[in-house]
Amino acid sequence: MEKEMLLDFEASWLKDNNSYYTLKEILQQPSVWNKITADLKLKEEEIKNFIDINIEPDTKIILTGAGTSEFVGNSIFQSFYQRGYNIASIPTTDLITGTTKYFKKNEKLLLVSFARSGNSPESLGAFNIVNKLCSNVKNIIITCNAKGELIKNYSQNSNNFLCLLPPEANDKSFAMTSSFTGMMMAFSLIMDIQNIDNNIIEINNMALQTEKNIKTFYQEIKKIAKQKNDRIVFLGADELKGISQESHLKVLELSAGEVNTFFNSPMGFRHGPKSILNKNTIVFLLMNLSDYQRKYDIDLVKELHNQKQIDKLVILDFKNDIFIKANCDHYFNFNIQDCELFVGLNYIIFAQIYAFYKSLFLNKTPDNPWPSGLVNRVVEGVTIYELEEQ
Repeated sequence: MEKEMLLDFEASWLKDNNSYYTLKEILQQPSVWNKITADLKLKEEEIKNFIDINIEPDTKIILTGAGTSEFVGNSIFQSFYQRGYNIASIPTTDLITGTTKYFKKNEKLLLVSFARSGNSPESLGAFNIVNKLCSNVKNIIITCNAKGELIKNYSQNSNNFLCLLPPEANDKSFAMTSSFTGMMMAFSLIMDIQNIDNNIIEINNMALQTEKNIKTFYQEIKKIAKQKNDRIVFLGADELKGISQESHLKVLELSAGEVNTFFNSPMGFRHGPKSILNKNTIVFLLMNLSDYQRKYDIDLVKELHNQKQIDKLVILDFKNDIFIKANCDHYFNFNIQDCELFVGLNYIIFAQIYAFYKSLFLNKTPDNPWPSGLVNRVVEGVTIYELEEQ
């Protein structure tokens, strides 16, 4: 019988070393995206009706979640703001503690809740608080767990829409991978439901290119992860700042905090945050799709190359750029130029693979890098206090 292989690993070895689900869930993402598009196609009319009824020109849209679920919103809200929506990404943790600092009681509000398990106290707390304090709130819940507490509190009516992702998106591993990109994909498709047929074709093509990129790049990613860098920086602007935020968290989580990870925008980093650089630092720069923003990315490439403060500069790009390639240590061209979402999805899979290998090289167990239980898959010990009427 043929052995199951994931990249250059036998599945049996991965299972014995508590690493199987993390890698499986990273590699399955293109397949999960196609399943999400198929599922949402079946709900096309329901989604169109919900959007038509509940999103008006003066509707405020809040994307919310905690941890990686927050970073879903941070990685996509800019694109929809640019399309004319009044949209912001605000973490559940801030909505709970800040409450009406982020919305008015009588304004038209669409709350979009991202949650892998739907069981974290913050997910349920933010949902309940906003729905209690705002008199005109509608809800979209995008979650991966059919048995989560968030779904149990959801009421099926014209004011609410539930998007339950395929079971594969409910990661069994500690780190969120398929769930992160799956929720990004789902929200983007819901908000662009008028173009679902064309989007299905584009996503299928992008998924094929992503699978090709994984096969092409993973050996070099492995070599980079083997290097003993203890300061790891991810930089990206606009939507890619959210992708950088999620990238730095993946490395931090899977290394069990053994390496120091940071994120910022290229412009923001050139101020005080640049102090982190030393000869043991590796910088990952996520090149932007915008020609204007790209000028600032290139300026940072020149600066890092000329000042020689760091160990390695790794460039993630969506097209071939001879100049940048000549001024960095590692250059990856993902050959995807369709939209910010597709570029971001490919960049984050790169970071996930890097984090997986880094975890192994540090003798961690990626499926559960915290066997001590100090950090958990679903946050524990958080109390949500009763809120007095405001």
